[in-house]
Amino acid sequence: LFTRVKEKIIYTYETTLLFLDIHLIKLVIFIGFMVCVKEPCFLHIFFTAIIVIAALSRTDSQILISRIFSVIVAVLFLAKMIYQVKYIEHHNYDVICNNVTNPNGINNADWFGFHKISENSTLTELLKNYIGYIAIVTIDAIIRYHQKIKRIKNGQSPERPDVMFPDVTRKDAEQNLRFMIKYLANYAFHRFGVECCLIVTVIVIGIRMDIIALFYSIWLCFLFAAKREKMAMLWPAFQWFSAMSIVVQYIVIVGVPPGFISLERGDSEEFANVGNAPGCYVVSDLSENYSGLHSANAGNATAVCVPN
Repeated sequence: LFTRVKEKIIYTYETTLLFLDIHLIKLVIFIGFMVCVKEPCFLHIFFTAIIVIAALSRTDSQILISRIFSVIVAVLFLAKMIYQVKYIEHHNYDVICNNVTNPNGINNADWFGFHKISENSTLTELLKNYIGYIAIVTIDAIIRYHQKIKRIKNGQSPERPDVMFPDVTRKDAEQNLRFMIKYLANYAFHRFGVECCLIVTVIVIGIRMDIIALFYSIWLCFLFAAKREKMAMLWPAFQWFSAMSIVVQYIVIVGVPPGFISLERGDSEEFANVGNAPGCYVVSDLSENYSGLHSANAGNATAVCVPN
């Protein structure tokens, strides 16, 4: 009995390692994308682009891209630690742009991706996303090399297998539940991947309900009505549309550098009206912080309004 239990444990352990060897890279790409989503900034625009490209690539390319991403993350990890040095003043990069959406002003360094820790935060909290990515990439590399060495010792090809159970065929899946599970472990997404993607697309449309959702709904109509042969021709275009839409949406979220913010025509007209209003005065400079005053800036002049 002990021997049988030991064999079961060893078999489960080896099967789990084989599963991770084949599929863990997908989790690495997902976590890399979540690093960019959790901290939108200019530095992560490039990361988002290469992560999206990795998602559309084959496994070998995904591994290469993940390693390149890891090197860049390590460099940023050190750069953000160096940025915490006291003689680097974070407020030197402040941009005052008083408006309704952001009355406290914004910072060029924050937009770029560099933040200072505060009394309520720690360096670990600031770098936790990078730490998580480096940890999962390290686990993936360890498992990958472990499996490669084991295959070489067993006289097998050092290359990673494409499926977990290459000996299980479609006919074997009809014998019993165990073979059916093994067959699905090999080809579940290959058989039902299109249906899963269309279901997720419907969920995205229902959640977003915006112009991007409209484009996805148009694609969904074409894909749903097409036959398999026609869908195979449309699918690469749909993949690249999804990839480009993700990158464009990320760029829109990051926005332009705060230092490029300028007074638009509407703001200029509002400034002129404010300056001519009763109780408002146009001055060339405000050297002090006047509490209780409402101001609008245009170039080097400031309209100050004394509340009634």
